[in-house]
Amino acid sequence: SAITIFPQRTDGKHDYRVWNTQLIGYAGYKNKDGTILGDPASVEFTD
Repeated sequence: SAITIFPQRTDGKHDYRVWNTQLIGYAGYKNKDGTILGDPASVEFTD
């Protein structure tokens, strides 16, 4: 797990974005009928 701390938002013009998919990801599961629940890119990892 990881935690990232940013400074307080002040004017709404300097927001932060996380573009690294290795930091923000969601599980993906293959159902018995072959459909995918969640993130298809993670199915192989969570299978």
